[in-house]
Parts: sequence; structure tokens; C-alpha cells
Amino acid sequence: MSTSEISQSARDEVFDLQERDRISESDVAGSRELQRIVRSCADRSLYFFAKVVLGYKDLEKEPHKRVSDAIQDYSKRWLALFMPRGTFKTSLNSVADTLHNAAINPEHTNLIISQTDELGNSAIFEMQGHLEGNNTMMNWIYPEMIKGGDKVKPWNSSAFNFAHRKHKTKAPSVVSMGMTGRLEGQHFTIIRPDDVIGEEDLNQPAAMASKIAKFGGIYSYFDRPATGVIRLSGTRWGLGDLYSLIVDDSMYYVIHLPAEDPVTGELFFPTLLTHDFLDYLKRTDYMKYLTQYMNDVTNAQAMEFHQEELREYQLLNEGGEPVCKADGVSYRVSDGDVVLCVDPAGSGDIEGALITDTRRGRSKKSMNAVVVWFRHISGRYFLLDSWEGRAQGENPELEVANKMFELYMLWQYYIRCGYVESFGAQRALITIFNMVCAQHNVILKMDEIPRETHRAKKVRIRTYIGAPAQNGMIYVRRSHTAFSWQFAHFGQTNQLDTLDASAWAFSQLQVYDDALTQVKTKRVSDKYKRAMLRQVSSAGY
Repeated sequence: MSTSEISQSARDEVFDLQERDRISESDVAGSRELQRIVRSCADRSLYFFAKVVLGYKDLEKEPHKRVSDAIQDYSKRWLALFMPRGTFKTSLNSVADTLHNAAINPEHTNLIISQTDELGNSAIFEMQGHLEGNNTMMNWIYPEMIKGGDKVKPWNSSAFNFAHRKHKTKAPSVVSMGMTGRLEGQHFTIIRPDDVIGEEDLNQPAAMASKIAKFGGIYSYFDRPATGVIRLSGTRWGLGDLYSLIVDDSMYYVIHLPAEDPVTGELFFPTLLTHDFLDYLKRTDYMKYLTQYMNDVTNAQAMEFHQEELREYQLLNEGGEPVCKADGVSYRVSDGDVVLCVDPAGSGDIEGALITDTRRGRSKKSMNAVVVWFRHISGRYFLLDSWEGRAQGENPELEVANKMFELYMLWQYYIRCGYVESFGAQRALITIFNMVCAQHNVILKMDEIPRETHRAKKVRIRTYIGAPAQNGMIYVRRSHTAFSWQFAHFGQTNQLDTLDASAWAFSQLQVYDDALTQVKTKRVSDKYKRAMLRQVSSAGY
């Protein structure tokens, strides 16, 4: 009797028995007919395969069957599944579905991409354990998949072939790699990004930006891009995480599963994520509750920045040296990194286009913005100076360059480098600024930052500014009205020039430790400090 000839009632009965934990390995071992029925059920249901064949006993029909049904529905080629942490998304998506699909389609090739090589290799190790004869249920139900001796190659910590695969290609059946890895000449039927970002990426904006850039290259690993399948699983971390781009991509069928229904309070996985546990998270770490367990970063409390998240400081002269005084503590400007960043008018959008200020209900041309930011070794960010305006006259680039030079001269002995987000005619800013510097016999290294899209601008701001803001690590003075207003109205206005320039500054500020700051402090002589302080005083700061 073939599996296709098994009646639906027999399948239903076996499925129901398993839900009541009444199918044992000894039952299956002693009955060929039961083995055929179990295989028929397993072929049809990823959930049944994972629970019965792989032995994931903690899976529950609700919610895991509907999750499994979505994963195995390959008519939705690109699926992004966001589940609360610790609810078996890796077990279902990376391990179970890879093996389940291989049982039916042994020629498919799979690429598992994880945050690190070690995480991806753990999924490889788990799959190999099921195929090496240790899983007796797998032996009885899918004997053709069991590895025989050393005949199957490769078989290592990062790649292996299925024993029943007939046609070998350059790519093994399953390969794993970390987000920083790279493969040459291998192409795959299915790509499985699995928890490709973590908390350290959220707290290190440069790392998050790097992974966002690298993720755009995973599609080149498809064997046939027109039919390639993506099964992405993860947990949201914040407003500017990599998954923000996935959610906005129309190619993906996105499923968000919260730990509890925000309206009814119904729990997603009540045996693991209880009301008591979730209520505790709400009290102690509301942002983690929203992101890691509710997968909700569009909540009003997370979507916008809040004025109260900003801290205030005073710029003072202590012992002949500029310090940022906040909360009774003095942070020396020499103890960290300082950069100057420029967001020219029109950057990040079509040059010359009008930007609508939704708050005031009228159109505005984008502004030029110049900022000087200081990152202290403690991780705190201080806005030292800023200017925002629309250049006028016959040579607007010269006007902006003069503003850049003015702020540079105030902090010239502390600024490590300057950065300009530039494109088209805006590239002339660097040349003109260098000419202004040459006239005054000073030099500042200026690097060009390539233009990005308008959508990427908002993601970038969330990426670089979101985490420090939530942690209360951003300090401004009362005079910094442009930054403070744009920060408080982020998500409500498109006028984001100072905020955008600041996001670029955050992306470029380097992390200094005590040893590095001691070397840097020696480079800033007392004479230069005094000269700089006179300039600050004359400017009225």
C-alpha cells in the first residue's frame, strides 16, 4: 500500500493519537502499516514531522501547527516569520523544514545563514544527529535518509549531503555560514536566514549597518533567482534593525506573531510565555517586551523618539580644558572621539525635490546641516555644535563650506575627521571646503559618504540614534533647537536634516578606551586647548 492510498480517516486517527502522546517508538517499530501511516502524515505536515519523527515533544498544535503550515507552503516563496524568542522558530524553520523538504525533494540545496558561524553549525549538528542513526523514529520512517558509514561526503560542521541525494552539485545539500561569511561558486534552492542579528548589533550601529549591507547580497546565492525560496525567521530587536527593510519589502510574505494578543490578551504559547512572565517584562524592560516578545516596533511608544530621552549638559572650561558637564559629572572632550558631519541639501532624496513637512502642512526644500558630535569613552554622545540652513546667493556651496569651516575652527584640535553625504553637484563641497581651509593654512581630512535612498534615511536614523536614545546616552544643550525638535517629531515630519547628519556622525564615531584617549590627550597641547577655549568663549557658548 502506497502512502497516497492511505485513507484520510487513518491519518486523522494517528494525528489525534500523537496529540494525546499515545504513539510510541515501540508501536511504530512493530507495525509496518503504522509506519506507512506515520510517513503519510509526516509527508503532509511539517508539524507532525517535527513532533513525531524528530521528537520535538514541546511543540503544541496551537500555535505550532499554523506556524508549520505557513513555513511549508512554498507557494509563498519569500517568507519572513517573526516569533517571540524561545518559541522553537529555529527548530521548525532551520532544522525540521530542511529535513522535511529533503525527504520529498532530496535534490534541493539549502543555505542556512545565522548571526555567527557557531549558531549555523549548531543547526547542522542537530540535523546530522537525526541522520546518523541516533533517531530511531527517523530510522523506521525515512530509512533512505540515514547516513551509511562514511559514504556521504561532505559531512562536517558546516556542510553535508543527504544520503538519498542522487545528483551531486558543487553545493552540498545543506551549508551553514555566519553573516560575515562568504561562499564562492555555490548556489542554492532555498536560503534560510535564521536570527541573523542580535543585541550586540543593536548596540553597535556600525555592525547593524554592515549586516544590512551584506544581507542585500544573499540573493546572489540563488541557483535560480526566479524560483528561489527564502525562509527567514527571527525576532525583532529595534526600530532600525535589519528586519525593518524586510518588513517593507513587498517580495516578502511577513508573519508577525506576538506573545499575547494586544487586544484580547490571548497568549501565543501559554505553557512557556505566561501572563506573569510578560507582565514582569512590561514592568522591568518594556522595550524588550515590545520587540523581543511582541515583535512590535511600530507601537507609538517605540516608533517615535521622545523629548524626555534627551539629556541636557553644559559646556564649561575646567582647568583650561573644555568639558561637558551633565548630572554632576565632567566629561572631557579630549576623552573620546569627535567628528564633523555634513548633510547637504537634497541628500538622501531626488536632488531639488520638495520635502513635505507634515506637521506644518506646507512644503519645504531640504536644508543643509552641519554637526559636530563627541563620543565619550563612557559611550555618551554630546552634540558640541550644529548649524542648519538653506544656502543663498550665487555660490551656495561656498556658503555651506564657510559654515563647515566655522565649526571646524571652533573644534579643530579635537575633530578627527569630517564626513559629507554627497552626490552629484554636492561633491563639490569637499573641494570648496579644502580650498577654504588652504586659504587659512589648515587641513581637515574629509571623507565622502555615498548617497542613500529616502527610505534608508529613516532606517539609518533609527539604527544609529535609537539605541543610545533609549538608553539615555544622548546629551544636547538648550541652544540645539533644530536637533531637539527633529528628534521629538521623528515619525511625524520629513524635516530630518540635522537628525540625519547626526546619524552619520554616530556611524563614524570611534570607540576609544582609556589607553587611546591618553595618547590623544597628549596630542592636544595645553596651548591648543586654551586657543580653542578662547574661540568658544568668543562665539558665546
